[in-house]
Amino acid sequence: MHRQRSFLTEPGILDFRRRLCLIPPVTLTINGFDHFNHGNDYRTIYARIVQSPETTHWFKMLKQHLKIKEFMVSNITICRNIPVADFDKLWPHFKSLEFNEAFTIDSLTVLQRETFASFATWQPYLQLPFEGRNAYSLAPTKPSLLKPVQQMQTSLF
Repeated sequence: MHRQRSFLTEPGILDFRRRLCLIPPVTLTINGFDHFNHGNDYRTIYARIVQSPETTHWFKMLKQHLKIKEFMVSNITICRNIPVADFDKLWPHFKSLEFNEAFTIDSLTVLQRETFASFATWQPYLQLPFEGRNAYSLAPTKPSLLKPVQQMQTSLF
């Protein structure tokens, strides 16, 4: 939600909350680095996430709940839009660097910053947990209309 005041985005964020609580936490594993080409002039270096059926399904659920339709490679960006001359100096270091790490994602952090301020920094606004619960658990439980039954008694209602 680009260039929106906080009070305008709150209903949408609450809707995200209802949808994201359906997604369970997931453990991701990073194995090395890779890069994207942005035309002939720029590159982006990223940490490569190991794909498994579980992680593929998790990212698919996340995209569905956030209503993202475009194709994306799941990654963790290290450095974005590097001019090719600088990339050619950096990439040999990252290419040969061994990095393996596993971590669990249990929430989505929503950030905010002042829209029209020069050099505004991003600040945490809200944590939306991945709880793996169903939507019905958001509603309070209703009391039962049935009367408790004694052990020796049969109830048809």
